[in-house]
Amino acid sequence: MIYALIGHVPMGHKHAYDNNSKRCKRKNLGLKAEVSCVFVMKKPKVLESLGLRKDWIYEAIISSYSGTLAHAAPMGISTPDHERLVAEIYKSSRTCANILEKKAYAVNLSFDVSLFYDSYNKKESLIYGRAENVEAPILANADAFLEISVTGSEDLGDRIRFTGKIAGYSSRREPGEIKLINRGDALALEALIAISRIPSASIEEKESLLREIARICRVVSRVAPGSAAEECVRVLSSRL
Repeated sequence: MIYALIGHVPMGHKHAYDNNSKRCKRKNLGLKAEVSCVFVMKKPKVLESLGLRKDWIYEAIISSYSGTLAHAAPMGISTPDHERLVAEIYKSSRTCANILEKKAYAVNLSFDVSLFYDSYNKKESLIYGRAENVEAPILANADAFLEISVTGSEDLGDRIRFTGKIAGYSSRREPGEIKLINRGDALALEALIAISRIPSASIEEKESLLREIARICRVVSRVAPGSAAEECVRVLSSRL
């Protein structure tokens, strides 16, 4: 079954993409116009087409409503099966309270680190649109937007694990052009740099570096299980 996943973005271009003909239509509607980004694909293939690996944690920006007030914050997301999306969110956060209230949120995908910074430290600069199928805002400057309807939650003590289904998808780019952020590769490089410093380090510095390498190994195993990055840090740490 083919169906369209539609969202509204308050700036840019109208974008209609035909998955079969590979054609893209664009029309400049101005900065203040509300426009639709349409991507047509099979519903179960959204996460897979975007390149998400099962059980890997990707960095994204989650946006939600508190009443009618839009809020956004950087957070990790994952998928266990390419059908459900999972986010573990601290109970003390505004995002958690918003999702508990609305039972919905949006996942904004971007490779632009400055947008992550703005969503944390310059929230007043963010430009929002509105999701089409759930009660949630979306970030106009993100590359793609997943609309999530919450289907379950699990209390983890200081956090809640929210499980949801994709209610809508919109994008300013084709799926193959969207870059995802996973910390595994960058952390593997950090481990390599730390290990290279050990031969010239003092005893105290060496102990600190070893602790940092052990921490990196744990994080890589959590965010990128089964990856080349995990194997690299495992081999490097085994030689210490």
